[in-house]
Amino acid sequence: MRTSQSTDEIQTIIDQLVATAKQANDYVLQQSEVANDCAEHSLAVQQELRSVASIIDSIYAYNNSIASATEEQSATIKEVANNTQIIDQNTKEVSGNIKDIDESSLKIKEISEVLNNLVIQLKN
Repeated sequence: MRTSQSTDEIQTIIDQLVATAKQANDYVLQQSEVANDCAEHSLAVQQELRSVASIIDSIYAYNNSIASATEEQSATIKEVANNTQIIDQNTKEVSGNIKDIDESSLKIKEISEVLNNLVIQLKN
């Protein structure tokens, strides 16, 4: 009877060990699936990060293009401003010359009138 009882106890222990081993095996399989899912998600995230990095590189390139264009525009604006100042100076100079020509024309007209009067007096 003791042998039978011991055999039953051993069988119970073995059954418990088998059940525990099965639970451990199931747990390991479950964790293996979780690890595989994590690895897949990690690869997906890695691909997304590469995509984001590519977009950032594109933005950086556009930013450099904009900066370069802005620099060129600034140089052009400075050149236009300088040319505008030169045109303004030339306009003032031409305006002064026109005033001088007007004054000279008036003097010539006065001299012409005096000469005409002298010619009329000489003829009389």
